[in-house]
Amino acid sequence: MNCIENLHKAYILTWIGDYKTASELARECMQLLSDSVEIRRKVKEVLKKADREYKISKKLREESINTTDLIQVALYYLAKRLSVKKDNDIEIIEKGNIKLSVIEHLLVKEVRGYCEGCRGYKYSLLTSAKGYLILYDEIIYAEFFEGNKDDVINEILKNTKL
Repeated sequence: MNCIENLHKAYILTWIGDYKTASELARECMQLLSDSVEIRRKVKEVLKKADREYKISKKLREESINTTDLIQVALYYLAKRLSVKKDNDIEIIEKGNIKLSVIEHLLVKEVRGYCEGCRGYKYSLLTSAKGYLILYDEIIYAEFFEGNKDDVINEILKNTKL
């Protein structure tokens, strides 16, 4: 798995609340991008030297910093943000290639999920509770109220076979 795929997965996992796995993936990516330290130092020097904003691109070219280097630095900073550990008080439910979390608000319960390898789009009303379900590629999202959480999760697991 390459760094961009790791960061993509880590971003979605932070959305569902799985900060531990997301942090591990981001740290792996940070190790791969650790050689960007020199590039970051050069970019900081260029930013200090440039007296006008429109001169930055010319000075970057003069220092032989190309687009690929800048993307590498940007990916490093994204990985750094995703690697921050947070307290995980959200219960993560794992069933095969699917990870789900249930977030309870005042009246509405929200299910956020990640289905590795799933493709396609599906929208349906939940039959086990009052609410709806949206499956879009790897992302699972549902909102419901007046229903049992376990019944809704079982219905989501049945519907993820796209």
